[in-house]
Amino acid sequence: MATITFFQNIKAEFPGVQYVSAVLKKHGHNCNMVIDTQPAGFVKALKKNIPDVIGFSLMSGMQHWALNVCREVKKEFPDIKVVFGGVHPTYFPEVIEEEGVDIICRGEGEYAMLDLMNALDNNSDIANILNLWVKQKDRIYKNDLRHLIENLDELPFMDLELYYDNYPFLKNLSVKNFLGVRGCPYDCSFCFNHKLKEMYRGKGKYTRFRSKENIIEEILQVKSRYDFKRVFFISDIMFINKRWALDFLRYYREKINLPYIGLIRADMLDEELVRELKTSGCCIARFGMESGNEKLRNEILKKNLSDDQIIKTAGLLTKYGIKFRAYCMTGLPGETVEQAFETIDLNIRIKTAYPWCSVYNPYSGTKIVDYAKEEGFLDKDFDINSIDDSYYKGSVMKNNNINELLNIQRFFQTAVLFPWTLPLIKKLVKLPPNPLFNLWFQFIYFLVYIKSEGLRVQEVLSFSLHYMKVFYKKK
Repeated sequence: MATITFFQNIKAEFPGVQYVSAVLKKHGHNCNMVIDTQPAGFVKALKKNIPDVIGFSLMSGMQHWALNVCREVKKEFPDIKVVFGGVHPTYFPEVIEEEGVDIICRGEGEYAMLDLMNALDNNSDIANILNLWVKQKDRIYKNDLRHLIENLDELPFMDLELYYDNYPFLKNLSVKNFLGVRGCPYDCSFCFNHKLKEMYRGKGKYTRFRSKENIIEEILQVKSRYDFKRVFFISDIMFINKRWALDFLRYYREKINLPYIGLIRADMLDEELVRELKTSGCCIARFGMESGNEKLRNEILKKNLSDDQIIKTAGLLTKYGIKFRAYCMTGLPGETVEQAFETIDLNIRIKTAYPWCSVYNPYSGTKIVDYAKEEGFLDKDFDINSIDDSYYKGSVMKNNNINELLNIQRFFQTAVLFPWTLPLIKKLVKLPPNPLFNLWFQFIYFLVYIKSEGLRVQEVLSFSLHYMKVFYKKK
């Protein structure tokens, strides 16, 4: 049977990769994982075990290291097929034109990759496989998307051993990830989601739910094999349908009864649902606020979420003793320093336990980028390759006050958790960005991360050192 080796530079479990691997293994193919940060490390791994295919799952910004690695690999192993999958090639398929890339997989990859591996195993043609763009000689075969997977229960459970066999650190983590829902139905302007819905229009129901029995069976299976203390439901919005959510949560309480983290929308909770979240073991809820300025949040970001809805949801969560994280951004198109401080003020008002703030990254193809170009906040010739692989470093936006906004991001968590520091922070942010501010941000982020993720200190420390090595390097 055919063999694929997945490459990552991040020490984390990628659920998309785990699902692809599970489907491939179910049909007899071999799957391996190599995690490294240097091309030489990947080349060394290949010399021990040469696969038919190398697979990369990429967010935009990660393509830089991946292209560097696959070009080095191709020097010694020119016959290995290199496949780029994930978000970046889905929305920017032109990456297939880059040297070293043979195939890209767009959209859901489980059955597209199975067709590819079967074809390679049978030495048959791969040019016309749905979801794949295939480069052969001087031609690129651009295939349409297949229908979405309608019944998520038909998929095998995520392949944990892909990571755990070689990376015991991940196996021993005290939090395990599970996916219950695919497809967010909302149209926020800063997210790729609206474009993905357009791509899949007419190809099946976009938002799909696993059955409660299927999810619980997977959790029980993992629980019988590995020791963990907390569940993390990693769906974009886990409890998007109240009827489904209530039914699932009652079943979860009966069968699992472990504390869990779940993602919500702040306009979807009522007291009945929050009460059930608490009763079933929800220890942390997460939702997107994005900005504390209602006009910016709704007119520019298209979040369709009012301050009152955020305040009401935060009040309900607090009433039932559920701590929460509110996802926020600075450096948005046209954002002022005053608006950024409104985001801090709203987080202070609702008593966010685990504040979180990133620097806005503009992803081509999203509606907000078109707006930013029209208003002069981005160059007309802005290229996706100019953004970095971290949303904590810098910004390509042309806001006049961008340096202050970057500094606000560095001190965001400090200001929310210790409001008495605000007068000082308002003075500090006027200074040029500097390494000392970065170090302070990393220190506070580390402390918040320990509390919010339910991980042991040594686990968080290992992650922190690894991510600093990956993200705070030159491209």
